Amino acid sequence: MFGPMKVNCHLIVGLGESDKDLVEMFHLLKSEQIAAYLFSFNPEPVR
Repeated sequence: MFGPMKVNCHLIVGLGESDKDLVEMFHLLKSEQIAAYLFSFNPEPVR
């Protein structure tokens, strides 16, 4: 519908996923020609 690499996906890492989960997701997105962007989740410490 939009064309190769015209759709993107922002992934937040650090919510309990495994390395295998991430590799599988990146492989799936690549196979569907979806651009993936990786962000890390770093919660602020509670005071």
